[in-house]
Amino acid sequence: MYGVRHHKPSTDGCCASVAECTTGRRRASHPTGDRGDEQRWCMYLLVGLIATLCYLNGIQGDFVHDDIPAITLNKDVLGTGPVAQVFRNDFWGTPMADLSSHKSYRPLTTLTFR
Repeated sequence: MYGVRHHKPSTDGCCASVAECTTGRRRASHPTGDRGDEQRWCMYLLVGLIATLCYLNGIQGDFVHDDIPAITLNKDVLGTGPVAQVFRNDFWGTPMADLSSHKSYRPLTTLTFR
């Protein structure tokens, strides 16, 4: 807090950004515009495209292993019961008080699947 200048809106155009006001220096502008923003968007697009391509082959895949009891047979996920029941059951749809409950409480994940 001490020694840090806070950015305040300026009507005379002295500061264009927070970095400018805190450092007291203006950034030199690129003659053709701000290329850093363009490069950043290209990088984000490239990362998103690569991530999509990596998982694209799984879109048509079936549920496997524990997906069947956790998703396709779980009444909380299927929406056959009230939403409040999600907060009383474990991840697998078994009441938390039940002795056979796995005790894995994940209501946000279950609501997301629902």
